[in-house]
Amino acid sequence: MIKITNPVAMPTPAELPPTGTANTSAATISFADQFATVGEDSSASPAAQQDIFLQYFLGAASTTTPAAAPSAPAPVVSTAASAPNTNEAPQETPGYTISSTAPYFTPAPDQYVTVTPTSGMSPFQADSMDSYMQKFIGQSVSDMYGFINGTQSWANGGATAITDNFVSMVQQRLTAYPSMGEGIDPVAMGTQYANAFMNVLSGVPVSQFGATNFTGSVLDFLSQGGSPAPTVLNQAPTVMNAVNA
Repeated sequence: MIKITNPVAMPTPAELPPTGTANTSAATISFADQFATVGEDSSASPAAQQDIFLQYFLGAASTTTPAAAPSAPAPVVSTAASAPNTNEAPQETPGYTISSTAPYFTPAPDQYVTVTPTSGMSPFQADSMDSYMQKFIGQSVSDMYGFINGTQSWANGGATAITDNFVSMVQQRLTAYPSMGEGIDPVAMGTQYANAFMNVLSGVPVSQFGATNFTGSVLDFLSQGGSPAPTVLNQAPTVMNAVNA
């Protein structure tokens, strides 16, 4: 019997202004649908609620000092090693790691930047864009089976759909908070993390999730069109009985 792992909820970019580069097919679940909405605190004032919402959305850990990053599993393959430092200064934050088995992707330790809202609100600490993108990848691939059963159908179509969505994700966040955009090219950064994401999927065979005649990777499956979102979450996707085209 095939067991479906429930997706892990993350803050949603749905609150950000939509852009034209994301996958807009009606049968496709968008990036925004990958995240949970933020609840409201009825006891707080409207201004306080707005401030809390914005900090939550941008991944702000605190308005003062960021909390320590949780310990990560031992890395399997390093994919973003730091460049040698000829001045022997303290080493930069180590990069993320990729594995062909769960947890598949381990983000680098948290990095934070100071966000200056355009609405006149006080500056606060939030995830850097690199941390934001890496955390999305880590949460998304924690539900790897979702790419097969259709609950993560935003990636159906392979490289084009995936890259468009990652670029859109960066653009939306920078549109809402321009102060985060210094030195960031949305297309370059979105493409960079789309490639990292596809590198993860290309190393995970579909057969890891159940008996199947499909011998390719999860990325191969998505490149062939993927699976539409199921009408019943527990239904077995047709790929488990499929043969490579």
